[in-house]
Amino acid sequence: MSLLALVAQPASGATKRAPCAAKKSKTLAATERARVFRWRVESPESYYVYGCNYRRNQRWQLDYNQTGDGPYGPFAAVRLITLAGRYAAWANDYSDRVGNKTTVSVVDLTTGATRRSWVGGAEGLNYYNLDWDATHRHVYSTTDLVVKRRGGAAAWIALTRVEEPGGGLGHTVFKSDATGHGVALDSGGSIDRDSLALAGSTVYWTSGGEARSAPLY
Repeated sequence: MSLLALVAQPASGATKRAPCAAKKSKTLAATERARVFRWRVESPESYYVYGCNYRRNQRWQLDYNQTGDGPYGPFAAVRLITLAGRYAAWANDYSDRVGNKTTVSVVDLTTGATRRSWVGGAEGLNYYNLDWDATHRHVYSTTDLVVKRRGGAAAWIALTRVEEPGGGLGHTVFKSDATGHGVALDSGGSIDRDSLALAGSTVYWTSGGEARSAPLY
């Protein structure tokens, strides 16, 4: 064996750790550039959610999932994890004795910086004394989410109380991009709750069987 080959071999028993590895972690979403995983697990329902860009190889704590703690909560369900380029996006549906809220977040996994952060809330037993500030009221949960690869702009659909004849619950399409934060694009009882699609700088959804779209800058 040549001297070069001997030098190139790792020391006996040594193993090279894969980028973004974490002992006893479980992958929740992954692409060729990044990984989101659960780690520091306290129980099957309670764990921390981390994200990591392979090139940067730095773990960032994104959120906390807690879905099995008693009949009245608090419950915090991390859902709809979406990766696009350097960005990780996800929703968290939270509820307790006081009320409900849903959040949408986008984080740059190369720096750990929050790119987008939106909160929607629904009335609860003590709706007017909530200790958190919702960007939008009468929002119950997030049902679909897309994020743009360049810039981290996001669009999502949420279950909401809609203003139309008869009222009641329906869905609203929101976006957060260079033109505004938490902008409502469409609302009504006929919006397909999981119909979002993203192509380039255009977001699409379906309402009453009809395709609709809007720019995402």
